Amino acid sequence: MDVNWINVISVSTVAGMISLLTSVAGLPEAAPVHMENIREQAKEENKS
Repeated sequence: MDVNWINVISVSTVAGMISLLTSVAGLPEAAPVHMENIREQAKEENKS
């Protein structure tokens, strides 16, 4: 069975570029987590 190396390299390159662009752009649906929010939640949990 012959492997079409041009297609393998092309697909890998496109997947890598998409991965890099996603990393640079960030995930818009993911809200940033701030340490202040985490500390406030921990304080509230400790009160109960």
